[in-house]
Amino acid sequence: MIHVDDHGNEMTCDLNFFSKESSRLANVLQEKGIQKGDRVMVMLFRRVEFWVTMLALHKIGGVAIPSPFMLTSKDIEYRVNHADIRGIIADHTLTPVINRGTKNCPGLSLFIEAGNEEHLEGWDSYTHLAKFKIPRKFSFVDELPHTPSGKVMKFKLREDA
Repeated sequence: MIHVDDHGNEMTCDLNFFSKESSRLANVLQEKGIQKGDRVMVMLFRRVEFWVTMLALHKIGGVAIPSPFMLTSKDIEYRVNHADIRGIIADHTLTPVINRGTKNCPGLSLFIEAGNEEHLEGWDSYTHLAKFKIPRKFSFVDELPHTPSGKVMKFKLREDA
């Protein structure tokens, strides 16, 4: 994928990039409390972060709710409360509208903004969060689960994690 931003900066992303970046973001989301089945509203424009976020949510079993940028604060409040949304990952230009719309949303625990180098109060920066080189959690196993034919059962490892 070749991405050109508003300033003309070109970025070429291959499958290896998406694999590594989505794994890093998946670790961050799990650390922040997002679990299998949790819903996360994704309000990112045509950005590389959109695709990384979608892959990361799929990896941890989260449910991505892609939402248009034209939502009003009332729309956001309605969607968050009625869909039981746990987090929002959004473009930095949408944070004022989202802040107004989420004042009465007690279930929200995760706010991540993308595209801004400055720290916004109450929001985590996508750029800083997704740059972990080392996994936050890992465990050792004595023996891998196998099928009768000898194949490793990866889904069992994921369930036990």
